[in-house]
Amino acid sequence: MDKDEMVLWVFSYGSLVWNPGFNFDERIVGYNKDYRRAFNIACINHRGTLHPARTCTLEAKKGAICLSRGYGQMRRIHD
Repeated sequence: MDKDEMVLWVFSYGSLVWNPGFNFDERIVGYNKDYRRAFNIACINHRGTLHPARTCTLEAKKGAICLSRGYGQMRRIHD
């Protein structure tokens, strides 16, 4: 990596794990200790309908492990 480049990392734990919806240069598998996925919030954002649907969130839970992914994008730094 040149000194005028950086990597932007996007952390994912929900639908972005399977379908990021953007181009990336690197993908890594990771996990979050003491957190779990939970579909416990009703949301109408980004649904295409006014009817609420469950949305994935992270919940603290001791001993849990949530598998996740990180997506890296190379970016040029401008002066």
